[in-house]
This record gives sequence, C-alpha cells and structure tokens, in this order.
Amino acid sequence: MTVFAAPIIRLDSAAGPVSVLVAEASGGDQLVHSILREFVFDIAWYVPPFVAVALLLAAYSVRRSLLPLRAASARASAIGPQSIALRLPETNVPTEALPLVTAVNQALDRLEQGFVIKRRFTGNAAHELRTPLTIVTARLEASSTQSAAPSRCSRRWPSGTLVSRRTTASNRASASISAT
Repeated sequence: MTVFAAPIIRLDSAAGPVSVLVAEASGGDQLVHSILREFVFDIAWYVPPFVAVALLLAAYSVRRSLLPLRAASARASAIGPQSIALRLPETNVPTEALPLVTAVNQALDRLEQGFVIKRRFTGNAAHELRTPLTIVTARLEASSTQSAAPSRCSRRWPSGTLVSRRTTASNRASASISAT
C-alpha cells in the first residue's frame, strides 16, 4: 500500500500557526477485500450451523410451549352429549390463549345448563303424559276383563282395543321422550 501526501495547508489560529497534512492511501480496495476474505474463511462458516441450531431450538421450544393447547384440544374433542361436564384445562395454558379457553369453558357451562333444563323438561313432560295414559290403560284392561258386565269405560270407548293400541303406542312415545 502506497501513501500519497497532499499539499500541506497552513492556517493561522489563536494558538499560533497550524499545519494540516492530508494523506490518501492507494489500494484501499485491497484492504477491504483482504478483510472480507479473512472474515469469510475464518468466521463466516460458523454462521450456517449456528442458524440451523437456532432454528431447531426455536421449533422445539414452540412445540413444547404449545403442548398445553394440544392437551386442551384433545380434551375438547372428548366433550359430547354424554360428557357435558368436561371442561378445558386452564392450567399451564399460555397467557395469550387463556381468554379463549376461559370463554370456551363459559360457553360449555351455558350449554350444560341448557341440557339440564331440557332433560328436566322432557322428564316432567314424560311423567305428565304417562300418568293419564296409565290410568286409561288400567281402565281399558279392567273393562276387558269384565266381559259380561258393561262398565263406564266401555260406554265411553266402544272400541276398547283400538284405544288400547293407541295408549300403548303413546306409552312407548313417552318412554322414548323420557330416555332422551
């Protein structure tokens, strides 16, 4: 590398005369190229393995941090009409997903309340249907056993067998309602 000197500039200042010498280096590009070449051969080959290890660690940590969400997802898939009391676990869930899990659990609580009300209503309705049908069936059976003597039931329902078949079908329907 060769150094070329420029002319000397002389200035007067409060401290006295000052001389400024400006130097310029020739072949500065060669210096930059030699530094880059040394960087590539000595240091840069570390970068690709480091990036690969960093990516693998990032993928591992993301998968590990999402394990509680996978557990919540598996629990959610187990929720059905026969297991409406199950809820999503709120422990170890990432703070970003906790509001979603809480909202889903609250929605499941509301659905469970609706199911309980529906079951209570259908049970009561089936009981209310079954009681009069049982009375009618008992009267029809009593009237069919008294073949010689006319009864109140036979006067009301002259075709007792048809009514008996219909009450039997109604009893089956009310039993299926109470089963749901």
